[in-house]
Amino acid sequence: MPEARRQPQHEPTIMAPRPPRGRMVFSAGMVAIGAVLVTMYIDSSRRSHEASFLAAPPVEALEIQEDEVLRGTAATRFCTLLLEQACAKLASYDDMSATFHRQERLDGVLAEPNVMQLKVRNAPYSVFARWTTPHEGREIIWRPDANDGMIMVYPGGPRAWLLPLVKVDPFGDQAMSENRRPVSELGIWNFADRLLEGRRLDLAEPRVDAWMTQDQRIANRDCYSFTFLTPEHTVTARNYKTVIFIDRETELPLGCQLFGWPENDGDDPPLEESYLFEDLEMGTGLTDLAFDVDNPAYHFGKR
Repeated sequence: MPEARRQPQHEPTIMAPRPPRGRMVFSAGMVAIGAVLVTMYIDSSRRSHEASFLAAPPVEALEIQEDEVLRGTAATRFCTLLLEQACAKLASYDDMSATFHRQERLDGVLAEPNVMQLKVRNAPYSVFARWTTPHEGREIIWRPDANDGMIMVYPGGPRAWLLPLVKVDPFGDQAMSENRRPVSELGIWNFADRLLEGRRLDLAEPRVDAWMTQDQRIANRDCYSFTFLTPEHTVTARNYKTVIFIDRETELPLGCQLFGWPENDGDDPPLEESYLFEDLEMGTGLTDLAFDVDNPAYHFGKR
């Protein structure tokens, strides 16, 4: 069974309540922190930087000092506030759809980027994904309360002629050989929770350097970019560098990049994990059919 999601510990302070099952309507209102945003727009003439998210680690694009707006504890606190509000906001939605980009280092080797169409529902927890690359046509469905708790896999490609339907243990070696995290952690909710947990740890660690810029554009969305740098190993440090992108309009986290410690002074930090939710939609009203192997739009069991 998937691990229960931790509920947000803070009530939202700037978000207007939203209907639990309505389609998300993107709005630009941020009334309660208006004073903060005014200070952020002091330099209205600064350049806008287009971050290349899925290419090699765009370290240079993320370290431009001239566009900094907040630095230090102020940046960490603002990021934590946005993530707390995002978690509270996301708790009112039962499902999500997005194009999901994922790249992870597995056994010391950086795997090629995975791109998939992703649908996730919270209650009952359900996952559907169809790969665009590198396993074009692969489909999976997982519901812990169905199919004996197994991941139902349509391999796609030539293998589908021999094995049009494969059952895989969601927590076994086969399923985890291509992933750092199990299928039970897919979705925007667990993603936001993990980011929030990390920022709360950063607040307690004075050696973490943090800065924020507000003119990054990721997947055609204007984003706040938060960078957190831990120059040396600490008890709580999980990564040398963490970069988080939060949509300025929806105030939801869209992506992050996690870097390990460089082997030698002067080396670029190695990319360990990269995630992006593109064209994110919340509360689209997904039904059981979206997570059913008999859905005529899917290929499970078909040659």
